[in-house]
Amino acid sequence: MSKSDYEILGIDRNATQEDISRAFRIMARKFHPDLNPGNAEAAEQFKICQMAYDNLRGRKHRELNWQDWNWQPQQEEKPRQKKKQKRKKREPEWKPNAEKQSRIDKRKQKRDKERKLAEEKRRRGNLREARQAAEHGHAEAQYTLGMHCFYGRGIDKNKQEAVIWFRKAAEQNHAEAQYSLGLCYDEGKGVAEDKEEAVRWYLLAAERGYDEAQNSLGRCYLFGEGVIYNKTLGIHWLRKAAKGGNEEAKELLREMFWDIHIREKRRLIYFFILACAIVTVMILFWL
Repeated sequence: MSKSDYEILGIDRNATQEDISRAFRIMARKFHPDLNPGNAEAAEQFKICQMAYDNLRGRKHRELNWQDWNWQPQQEEKPRQKKKQKRKKREPEWKPNAEKQSRIDKRKQKRDKERKLAEEKRRRGNLREARQAAEHGHAEAQYTLGMHCFYGRGIDKNKQEAVIWFRKAAEQNHAEAQYSLGLCYDEGKGVAEDKEEAVRWYLLAAERGYDEAQNSLGRCYLFGEGVIYNKTLGIHWLRKAAKGGNEEAKELLREMFWDIHIREKRRLIYFFILACAIVTVMILFWL
């Protein structure tokens, strides 16, 4: 004979909503799959308890709503007469036939192709002008051309050529080019990996106030990559990057100071317990 929902949860039929919830929590602690790993019988029993609880909870909720509902007869109101509105004639939607639709699609494809060609022509014209300016020694143009070569924007991707243009711009104290060159040395892209050379270019860009370089330099000092470990200098450069609005530096500083706060708190608790123990021993000794 199948048990009722009340018998499954082990409660009386006059139980309140709180009694039902309390009984379900007890059953959940007993048969929950996380507390009984590998026990299929416990998992099945937990499902049965869950179904019983859902049924009883819905039934009690309906009973409470019925008790709270206070129906009172109201005076019948005369129905208002609605004003007759004139129906607007629906105009038939115009749909072109297959031949016209194909012509429209062809024109659209032609316009898209012309737009793409114009965009490509404009980009190539800009790249041509940037290359001419870069060859004449313009630092910003050299950096822009390096970025196009590095990511393959409008031209074929060539990271070795990008490093050459980054170096030319960096030698003219272009901060972003110095950081990009340091990043290439740091990750070994377009050039052999060299952490010390990366730190040198990071430092030059960081001294010019570039926050990305300050963040990378601070991390190098904190983790001892390409430079001797120095926590003070690492925090110094991270703070400068955070002042410049670098979110990665802010997050790293927040995590570091939170760890320091936890360690200091544990030390204080340890010394407090030690002092209490010493005072207790002294009091017992004098007694």
